[in-house]
Amino acid sequence: TNYRSTPQILDLTNASIQHNEEKYEKTLRAERPDGMPPAMVPCSYPQQEAAFVAERILQLRDEGVDLGEIAVLYRAHAHRLSVETTLLRYDIPYEVRGGLRFFEQAHIKDVVAHLRLLDNPRDEVAFRRVLLLQLGVGNVTADRIWKAIGGHDVDAEALVDALDKARVVSLLSAKARPAWGSFVGTMREVLAARADPETAILSVLESCYEDYVVAKFDNSESRLEDLQQLAIFAAQYDSLHGLLEELLLLGELYGRDVDGGDRSGEDDGDSSVVLSTIHQAKGLEWHSVFIIHLLEGFFPSPRALDEAAGEEEERRIFYVAMTRARDELYLSYPIIRPGGYGASVVQQPSRFLQELPESSYETWQLE
Repeated sequence: TNYRSTPQILDLTNASIQHNEEKYEKTLRAERPDGMPPAMVPCSYPQQEAAFVAERILQLRDEGVDLGEIAVLYRAHAHRLSVETTLLRYDIPYEVRGGLRFFEQAHIKDVVAHLRLLDNPRDEVAFRRVLLLQLGVGNVTADRIWKAIGGHDVDAEALVDALDKARVVSLLSAKARPAWGSFVGTMREVLAARADPETAILSVLESCYEDYVVAKFDNSESRLEDLQQLAIFAAQYDSLHGLLEELLLLGELYGRDVDGGDRSGEDDGDSSVVLSTIHQAKGLEWHSVFIIHLLEGFFPSPRALDEAAGEEEERRIFYVAMTRARDELYLSYPIIRPGGYGASVVQQPSRFLQELPESSYETWQLE
């Protein structure tokens, strides 16, 4: 007997988990009266999916649902970027459960610092952040290099040339010198891609930063996926400057500088929509739940499918996500998603959606 969800939500979850062979045989029975059917929401692009989520949240708020009673759930943190930036633009307060907001994460700040330095060579915060990522460069060496070439009235080309000069190399320790040429080469690649922010980000990632992430962070796979999503996000801008202006706006909306640290006061205490991975949502419940990015190749997780019982475990995770909803449940996916380097990929909805009986949900068609 389930006292949380409406019969319509439980019918959907029962139908889903029946596809598992290894399961504890049970059927959830609702004690609550009927509610609205769960909604299946195919979207054209991730931006349309994000706009749907934001606009429906505003409708729910107008209907009297507290924002704290609404959650957006996803399989991996990288899947939230479009929704997070759209909530910012719609001025909808939110909190990320079990993690930082996207642009507050260290690996995102590191890559953005490379772009910011070439957009403004007098940006000392970005200058020092980039230098401190280099092998054998500490605060003392970074300070010496800044005093030697930073802060002067130079353009980006002159800055990169200066990094390659003998007077800068002479300031490096023996440990730092072997890799310095590769770093300067990366900065030249990023400089050459100023009109293509996606390529600029991928140049940083592929030439040096990917190895740094793998070496430094335990959850390197998740962070690299974040950076791939950042590159895809950047593809909609035609210059580094245009991208950075948008990030500055997002930083203002955060109340933070996305490259330089916290500039905000305390939280204002208003109710906030919850953004969360499904794992972080176990044991919790909300009036309305949106499960986003339900695409084959993303949910179930490809890594989980490498294991013998991986698909059934992923279906249990999907079951957990759906049963977080008390009154309203929305299952959405983008039909076309960016695939990197300007390509678009037509996607299939998750197998977990395709196996649901059509009688267990309504399909919403978006304009």
